[in-house]
Amino acid sequence: MPVTIVRESRSLNKPKASKQKYISLEAYKKRHLDKTRYKYEWKDGTIERDDFTKIDERYIIDNIIRKFTETPAFRSGNSIMAEADCYFSQIKAYRRSDAAYFTKEQIRQPEQAPEAPALVIEVVSPSNTDIQNKLKMQDYLNAGVQMVWFIYSDVRQIWSHTSPTEVKIYQKDDMCDARSVAEGFQISVYAIFDQQS
Repeated sequence: MPVTIVRESRSLNKPKASKQKYISLEAYKKRHLDKTRYKYEWKDGTIERDDFTKIDERYIIDNIIRKFTETPAFRSGNSIMAEADCYFSQIKAYRRSDAAYFTKEQIRQPEQAPEAPALVIEVVSPSNTDIQNKLKMQDYLNAGVQMVWFIYSDVRQIWSHTSPTEVKIYQKDDMCDARSVAEGFQISVYAIFDQQS
């Protein structure tokens, strides 16, 4: 038996007339920005909420990306991308890290390249608990990520994990070394937190 679809007739070209009201910047931030300050990730059927990188911490990711552009890995077409979406089929999780390192193949031909970026970077928010960070780190490593950096801006430390039991803690003038996963890439803790660049 054929199905008949009835559509309402209305003009798509005429926008509704609306009266615009003035809203202050402060009111806008309170009403709208606070509602969108979270990023949502999916893990095996559940939704997890996390903070986006805060406006006053954007410089951290910017410093990392700018330093990365000086490397042979960048000249080969690889990139560090901010807030890049990743699906990890091995752990049934959809993550959006603060930054991640992708090869040219992962960027241009994702269906043929390994799905896990070699390096994932997270700027730790005060709302993140230690157990949340450990679980996320294990998820990343189980999904094939080779190195995970957790950046603690309040104490100016970078924790670099290459396994659940192996961590290097960088601080002060230390060089954060990712050369084992991204050719030529290392950056000093000072350069990560430099707000003057």
